[in-house]
Amino acid sequence: IYSALAVRNTEASFVFLARLYIYLHKEILKSHLLMKRIMFFMLSVLILTACGSPQAEKENVREQLRKEAETANKNLKGVQIDYATTSNGCEFKNDTFYYYYTVNEQYVDFDAMRAQENAIKANIKSTLDSSEETIALLELIKKVNGKIIYEYTGSDSNQIFTITLDY
Repeated sequence: IYSALAVRNTEASFVFLARLYIYLHKEILKSHLLMKRIMFFMLSVLILTACGSPQAEKENVREQLRKEAETANKNLKGVQIDYATTSNGCEFKNDTFYYYYTVNEQYVDFDAMRAQENAIKANIKSTLDSSEETIALLELIKKVNGKIIYEYTGSDSNQIFTITLDY
C-alpha cells in the first residue's frame, strides 16, 4: 500500500506516514520494550523510504529513457533523413537525449545553419509536438529535468553544430 502511494503522490505519502506514526506511537505506549524497538525500526524504514521515493521515481524514468534510446537507435542508425542529412543514431546519458546526424556539406553550409539556428530550433520543437510518441518522450524528459540535443557533424570538415532543447 505504502509503496504505491509513495510513487504516485508524495504529499499523500507523508499524510499516510503521519497517520501511521500516530497510530504506532499509541501502540508503542501499550507494548513491551522489544515491541517498541521493532515498531521504531519499522517506522524509521518507512520514513527513509518515503524520503527516497522521488529519486527512485526519477531513476525509473531514466531507465525508461535509456530503453527508449536503445530501441530508437536500432531504427535510426544509417537512415537518410533528407538529401543532405543521415542519422547516426541516438543515446540517453546524463539526463540528456542525444540525436546524432551527419550533414553532407556539398548541400548544406554550416554557417547558414548557424544563422538559422532559431528557425531550426522552432522547426524541431514543432515536429516533436506533433506526434503522441514524441510528446510521451518529452514528458519523460521533463520528469528528470532533462534536455534534448541534436548534434550535426559536417561530412567533410567534421564541424559540429548543436541545437539544445531544455525541459
